[in-house]
Amino acid sequence: MVAESIGKVQWGFLCNVETATNGINPATCKVMYATLLAAQASGRSVTLWVTDSATVCPDLPAR
Repeated sequence: MVAESIGKVQWGFLCNVETATNGINPATCKVMYATLLAAQASGRSVTLWVTDSATVCPDLPAR
């Protein structure tokens, strides 16, 4: 899953629904993707918060 921008990260690769990526397992990635699709389908927005110092996805903190 790729995002146009998250904080200072531009076109960041967030996760993969097939393999663990950036510390995110496929099941979690699928939940995130489903949430984003549901928001898009219903015309709602989604806000993601990340640390201000991250400039690439691997720098985003694991939680």
